[in-house]
Amino acid sequence: EGIKERGGVWQALPHVHTADIVRHVCGTAAALEKGDMALAQLEIEWAIALHKDNHALLCAKGEVMLACGNKGEAVALFQEALVHGPGSEWCKTRLKELTR
Repeated sequence: EGIKERGGVWQALPHVHTADIVRHVCGTAAALEKGDMALAQLEIEWAIALHKDNHALLCAKGEVMLACGNKGEAVALFQEALVHGPGSEWCKTRLKELTR
């Protein structure tokens, strides 16, 4: 199963470029799959601390916030991500789904 098929946080992987950030993205995705929301939040915060303006990491945090039930914060994160990655289909698709 590839990144595109898995969706969610896994979609951030093609947009990150250091081993540390890759590790945090994988940790975030794995934590979400296990239902460990606290660990998912920690992992994505650690990733963002390493690259604050990466649109994919902001989208990933949006996915975490959705999983935690915080739609408002998720929408704000996807909007912020779109500023940093205006061509991001992930951002556009999620915003369209969440703001219908």
